[in-house]
Amino acid sequence: MSVENSSSSNPKQNKKRLGLTAILIALLVGYLIVRPRAERYFNITLPHLVENAQDKQGKESVTKNDKANPTNMPVSGQLTKTPGDVYVSTAGLRYKRGSREGHRTKHVMKHSKDQPNRPGSHGVFNGDRAEIFAVIDEAYSIATKRGPPQVRIKKERNRTIYTVHLKRKIGYLGGQTGKRKKNPPLYHIRLVLEGKDVITAFPIKP
Repeated sequence: MSVENSSSSNPKQNKKRLGLTAILIALLVGYLIVRPRAERYFNITLPHLVENAQDKQGKESVTKNDKANPTNMPVSGQLTKTPGDVYVSTAGLRYKRGSREGHRTKHVMKHSKDQPNRPGSHGVFNGDRAEIFAVIDEAYSIATKRGPPQVRIKKERNRTIYTVHLKRKIGYLGGQTGKRKKNPPLYHIRLVLEGKDVITAFPIKP
C-alpha cells in the first residue's frame, strides 16, 4: 500500500513543480518585456537580470588594472612630453633641449651603446630606453633621501653632481679603457642636474 501511495503522489508533485517552473519563466519573460517601458515611464532604473558579457569583461579588466596599478601612477621610466619639447620623468626630472645631440634625452641615450673606439672610458647602461630612464629616476630618488656612503654630492656653481651606488649592476665600462679592461660591470651612476633639469647621466666607476 505504501508503494502504491508513493507512486500515485509523484505525478502530482511533478505537476506542481512544472507549474511553478512555468510561472517563474512567465514572470521572468514578462519582467524583461515590461522593464524598459517601466524605466521610461517612471524615469527609474530597474535591475538587469542578465548582465551584458562585454560589460562584465570590462569590469573585470578595470579591476585587474586597478590591482596592478591601484593609484594609477605613471609607469616608472615613462617620459611625458610637455610644451617647449620638455620631457618630464615619473620622478619629476626634466629633459630639455641642449647638448651637441640637440636634446638631453638623446645625450643620455648615447650611453645606451658602447663606443669601443672612443678614447678613455664610456659608461654604458644596461636595458632599453624605459629601463634607463627608470634607473635614473631611482638614482635621483635615492640621492634626495640618503647620504654617504651610498650617495656623494658635489656642487659646481648652479649644478649638483650626484654619484649614487645602486648596489647592483646597472651597466658596464666601455670605450677604449673598458675594452682594454674587458668591460667590467658598473654599479654607480653619475647624475648631473641644474635644479631638476638633467644635464647628463651615465654609469661610472668612481
